Amino acid sequence: MVCKLVGTGIAPVVTAVLSCLLAFGQPATPPAFEAASIRPVDLKPDDPRFVTSVKGGPGTSDPGMVTYANVNLINMVRYAYDLQSFSQIDWPDLPGKDYYDITARIPPGTTKEQFHLMLQGLLADRFHMVVHHDTKLFDAYELAVGKGGPKMKLASAEDSAMAEQPGSGPLLPPGRLPGSAYPQLLRPGIIAVPKRNSEIPFNLHLMARAQTMGELAKSLASYLGRSVADKTGLSGRYDFELDFTLEQAATDQRYKDAQDDFGPYIPVAVEVLGLKTVPVKVSRDIVVVDRAERVPTPN
Repeated sequence: MVCKLVGTGIAPVVTAVLSCLLAFGQPATPPAFEAASIRPVDLKPDDPRFVTSVKGGPGTSDPGMVTYANVNLINMVRYAYDLQSFSQIDWPDLPGKDYYDITARIPPGTTKEQFHLMLQGLLADRFHMVVHHDTKLFDAYELAVGKGGPKMKLASAEDSAMAEQPGSGPLLPPGRLPGSAYPQLLRPGIIAVPKRNSEIPFNLHLMARAQTMGELAKSLASYLGRSVADKTGLSGRYDFELDFTLEQAATDQRYKDAQDDFGPYIPVAVEVLGLKTVPVKVSRDIVVVDRAERVPTPN
């Protein structure tokens, strides 16, 4: 920007200088949704109709609209600040179990970074949320290649090309297959389903079609409750399956006598893929919520 001082006399020059200073000092307008609706949810989490879901947004097949169904504020903080786990949120006065349906219309061309700023602005505007940032050391993992090398099938060129496009449609076919067979994924993606012939909900079977190691690391982090960094150096896309048991099973008293039916926990389970997890300590950003109101301002 170039400011030109025009006119004669003191007053015009002073006016021009002030205009330039204001122009240079004026902050850019933060990105915002074109429109947003927030509606409290009457359903309770134990209601069979209660399903938390996120649809749309940048990088999906519907980049112009995002819908959050049955979400609470701590979930929205995680989405807004792109946090890997809830442990990165410090909320001394955590509100009650209030849930909301949130729908927002997104301006064309919005990037993921701008989208996160829009969510942050929405929380500040509608819930009067005030936060500050801090850092904290966390237990984490690095995902690396094991001694024998990777033991995964390279995805087809067709699937790899398809995986680079925004996903559309369900990953799994409708209905259930009989016996011990698992369904084939309908398109590239990664998902874990209950292990067949097991009554322990912590036993899972993960299926991946045309996925990168970065995508695997992100998925494993969601089950471990810790961040997982991809240090494999593998750049391709792979097809693979993985059986594992969530570590929460060890402390669940309902299954204390069924530990013989547990599978390996993730750090051991990944060895069948020719991978390994390495425990590390990492310093991560945390979001400290200083204040937020439970009732949003009207739409």
